[in-house]
Amino acid sequence: MRVFALSWLWLVVGLLSFGPEPSFRERYQALMRQHKTQEAKALVARWEKAQPQDPDLYVAKFNLILSEAEVLSLSTSPAKAGELNITDPKTGKEVGSLGGGGGLNSVKVQQAIDVLQKGLLLAPDRLDIRYGIAKATEYLNDPQQQYQVLSDALAWRQSAAGKPWRWRDGGALPAPEAEFVAGTLEEYMVPYWQSGTPQDYRRGLALAELLIKYYPKSALGYFNKGNYYA
Repeated sequence: MRVFALSWLWLVVGLLSFGPEPSFRERYQALMRQHKTQEAKALVARWEKAQPQDPDLYVAKFNLILSEAEVLSLSTSPAKAGELNITDPKTGKEVGSLGGGGGLNSVKVQQAIDVLQKGLLLAPDRLDIRYGIAKATEYLNDPQQQYQVLSDALAWRQSAAGKPWRWRDGGALPAPEAEFVAGTLEEYMVPYWQSGTPQDYRRGLALAELLIKYYPKSALGYFNKGNYYA
């Protein structure tokens, strides 16, 4: 009896010591925090084979593609933190720098959007995925596509028969829906108001009216519409 009891004790200790294996998402996030991009790519390839129906797989692929989309720019200015110095091989003096700031490669950005669209097909209730696509359209300087993405999102929610939005990792929104969606949608209007051009003001107005249509009790829609006429 004592041997039997000890066997169970060791089993319990083993379970407590090792616990469940981290998920693909958790391992991916850990690798990205450590800037181990190549290891993250290899993990995502295994993830896709094991769980191709996991929407977070496509979020991970989207972020990986965007991480490689930055275009390097050559400058005669001194190197800033994280940039490379360029020196004259004859004199050894610094003559410029190579770093980010060249924008994002539009082909890569569109590729990232296409990947995230696959995740959206699996989880149309994931607002973070829809917002990821909308944000990526900014990098393409495509306001029309951005408006369509946001309009489709709000129209889907209205037709979803009460199904709530989900957020990152499939969790709940971090605040009540009306408050959260109105506040985050307003963030897409800010660049248009800051631009100051008549065309961008009309784009800001279109988003404000979209907010009023779907969340008429929020003051933010009316406030932003007022910006257009101010």
